[in-house]
Amino acid sequence: VKAQRFSGSRQMAEYVTAQQPDIILIHFYLRWMYEWIVSLPCPVIVWGHGYEAMSWWRRKYHLGMNKPDLGYILENRKQLRSYKDLIRYSNNTGKVKFVFVSQWLKAANSSDTGITPHFFEIFPNPVENRIFNIPAAAGRRKSILAIRSFHHPKKYSVDLLRDAILVLSKRKIFSELTIKIYGDGAYFEEMTEGLK
Repeated sequence: VKAQRFSGSRQMAEYVTAQQPDIILIHFYLRWMYEWIVSLPCPVIVWGHGYEAMSWWRRKYHLGMNKPDLGYILENRKQLRSYKDLIRYSNNTGKVKFVFVSQWLKAANSSDTGITPHFFEIFPNPVENRIFNIPAAAGRRKSILAIRSFHHPKKYSVDLLRDAILVLSKRKIFSELTIKIYGDGAYFEEMTEGLK
């Protein structure tokens, strides 16, 4: 494995370009990358993650904002304008493809940028089956496995997971269910307390 440290983003872009890759994968597109990406001779795949692909107000709870930070909002608007430009470039050339972890994130990105990418895939975050090896069997249909981050309860829907389990607990089928929750984060105890 070769690791390379760069003093800045432009130096990194120049280095990557000089390597003449067949394809470039980008996780966290940032607006400075636009001019670099459109100059590349190879295809690019951009993972839409969240903070760089959605409006600030969708992340207000995550940022702990009671009052909006105008500087953050301005930067977010510039970022989304650049994301929109990149989607427009992709739609016109087909040289950039987007990957989103959910249909919801793609829809949020399209709504927030005002444009829908033509070239995209939805790839949900996978479960590492070498660690969480659960054989497929008819008896497993009543087994529920949840692997979550508990760092931000609303961002990762752990509040909804907890509420869904509490609703299930009032139904006859609940005694037949096996529920396992794996995760870590500041809200783990709080979000699982009533479930144990």
